[in-house]
Amino acid sequence: MEITKIREIADEVANEQDLRVYTCEFRDGEDGKELYVEVDCPSFIDMDGIVKFSEAFSKRLDEIEDEIEEQYVLNCSSADPEREITGENYSDYISSTIKVVTTDDNIVIGELVDSNDELIIVRTNNKGRIKNVQVSSDDIKKINLQINI
Repeated sequence: MEITKIREIADEVANEQDLRVYTCEFRDGEDGKELYVEVDCPSFIDMDGIVKFSEAFSKRLDEIEDEIEEQYVLNCSSADPEREITGENYSDYISSTIKVVTTDDNIVIGELVDSNDELIIVRTNNKGRIKNVQVSSDDIKKINLQINI
């Protein structure tokens, strides 16, 4: 079975739980193949949420186990807190702290306050001076979530 079908099942289970699958892939693990799945949600996901997803996903995989050719161990975890986010879901991260790297390698760090197809707006705080910075979608090289310490 192709990973795309497994990913579809993971997405279905995640959607039922208001989660999103960030990564779904087979990896070479210490004890053989591993089906590695990272789940994410706009707010904090705790261990109970990961376990709930893992159990529901595992049950769905059991229903199609004959179609999966490889032996594997299922490994579900939360996505990296400073992971890269992509254009199709910027709006899911409104109010999150982000780090934007532009095509000319400028860096903007702040709170994502708005997003549309043409641009994002980031509220920055430079020594108490609050400013909304607009970054054109064409100028975005990379955006990562940023841990706010």
